[in-house]
Amino acid sequence: MKGYALLEWGKPMAEHQEPDPKPAGKEVLVAVKNCGLCHSDIHTQDGYFGDESMKLKFTDMGCKLPMFPGHEVYGFIKDFGPESGLTKADVGKPVIVFPWTGCGKCPACLSGHDEDCPTPCIIGTNMPGGFADTVIVREAKFCVDATGVDPLVAGLYACSGITALNAVHKLGPNKEDWIAVIGVGGVGLMTVAIAKALGFQKIAALDIDEAKLAIAAEYGAQKGFCSKLPGIADIIKEQTGGGVAGVVDLVGRSATVALGVDIMKRGGVHVTVGLDGGELRVPLPVLTFMQFQFRGSLVGTLQDLKEVVALARQGKIKPTPTKAVPVAEINQSMDLLRAGKVSGRIVLTHSPN
Repeated sequence: MKGYALLEWGKPMAEHQEPDPKPAGKEVLVAVKNCGLCHSDIHTQDGYFGDESMKLKFTDMGCKLPMFPGHEVYGFIKDFGPESGLTKADVGKPVIVFPWTGCGKCPACLSGHDEDCPTPCIIGTNMPGGFADTVIVREAKFCVDATGVDPLVAGLYACSGITALNAVHKLGPNKEDWIAVIGVGGVGLMTVAIAKALGFQKIAALDIDEAKLAIAAEYGAQKGFCSKLPGIADIIKEQTGGGVAGVVDLVGRSATVALGVDIMKRGGVHVTVGLDGGELRVPLPVLTFMQFQFRGSLVGTLQDLKEVVALARQGKIKPTPTKAVPVAEINQSMDLLRAGKVSGRIVLTHSPN
């Protein structure tokens, strides 16, 4: 098993090789073809989520170095353990790997919510991920059939796809009122596209980058607002008839949460997805009087992934703009992503293995 690993927190990725894994029990070995480069991989490289005011360190989550990051994996079944339920006919089948696996024994895992497991075994964090050329998957059920899905974007559905779907579901059933998506990078565009696919009719995109707002319009955003303009909250409320019913914040900074609060009307639902750091401050009388709801949203379930893949297979999700880059260019790609110079997503590609 070879690829690019994090050998020291805060340092560039480095070429790294470990013994080839052999699947045991129910495990499946997947040969990685493509792996999306996610903004959370930047946090992984740093070694923490958040900012100087509060850091959630990867070491506190049981993560150890060296680490092969990468959790948006598309590849092919290469081998399997004797209890996997697979046969030789399954070798070579294209799959999207659900990375948010847990222990498999706790109440969360047994109820289909591995992503909430208190002792996670996440691919790309606690286990080797897609920056390596092979990954071990806990069970065959986490290898979702990718037949009929564009290989270049397929892996993105395992993170940005289910993250967007889960967040949009949390806005509630009202699909006729305005909603706002703050931050229309890769996950933000996916959120706009999925909200449209689910039937939301009035979507406003907010970003500091006018070019990204133009792209968001192509994905279903009926309005775009440059969030750094003075008085932007009043402008948004005026153009949406008094404010939005829901907000999905893909940035997760104090400033973006505050903007979301400013543009919501009574009974609004604010869903925070981004992990840049900061804090939520709302006067309690405002919370009571306006009846706001605040929800966090972290990735999604295996069933969410299957739903997203089904929507993609039906052509209901406009594919995110992607650029294929050899995995050897990982550090240059991460620098571009860190600098905010990536429109859409970068997908790292491995040579056939």
